[in-house]
Amino acid sequence: MMNLGFGPDFWAGIRGELYDARTGQPLWFAVLMVFVLFVILSILQLIFGAAMLPFLYGPALSMDNPIAMQTALAKGMIVGLLPSSLIAAFIAWKIAGVKNATGEKGIPLHMPNIGAAGWAAVLCGLIVFLWAAFALTFVVLGIDPASYQPTKDGLNDLNSSAGMVEKVMADLADEPLLFAIALPGVTIAVPIVEELIFRGALFSALRNSWFGKTGAVILTAAAWALVHGMAAPWLFVFIIFIMG
Repeated sequence: MMNLGFGPDFWAGIRGELYDARTGQPLWFAVLMVFVLFVILSILQLIFGAAMLPFLYGPALSMDNPIAMQTALAKGMIVGLLPSSLIAAFIAWKIAGVKNATGEKGIPLHMPNIGAAGWAAVLCGLIVFLWAAFALTFVVLGIDPASYQPTKDGLNDLNSSAGMVEKVMADLADEPLLFAIALPGVTIAVPIVEELIFRGALFSALRNSWFGKTGAVILTAAAWALVHGMAAPWLFVFIIFIMG
């Protein structure tokens, strides 16, 4: 039963480093794991996205209209994030448990016991930090936040600086069922597989190498941010790096 207050791991994390850096996997294995998992995730996302096209749009699609085809494929890939990310997360979890030649366990992952109040504090802290990071960045650079908000035109709005995912989600807003399927994929499934990759395999290996804790934090944050550079504005990539 969950502790309704602050669990022991919450206070341990406040006082010092809670992360267990012991790992039986060398750095080269972790880097290879990151590469392989992203290839798998990309292939699965493309497969699910393409497979959904006939069911989502049927004969309405035509090769004679490449723009409509690209938009439909983008929608299908975002909707396909949920199954593809869950499969990739399962594979990542299995790879994380691979033992080395001496029998040491792979990555010592466990659910932190921070209690209900601890989870509430983490969630509220994340929301406040995100708001402050975005607000400060926009103020310092003198950028109008409205220019980064997706409009109802979605991918067809070439003037908006919003990221591709945000634009696709704006397009899917007119299709409630697809939006309901895509939302947990974007907000839950993808973050899970990203955490298993970056804060699991890669962080453990870097933390246990000569890079140490500081190097592990900086390098994993940078890698995590650069991955988002394929679909997000570079301003968001900077903020994502700070978040990491």
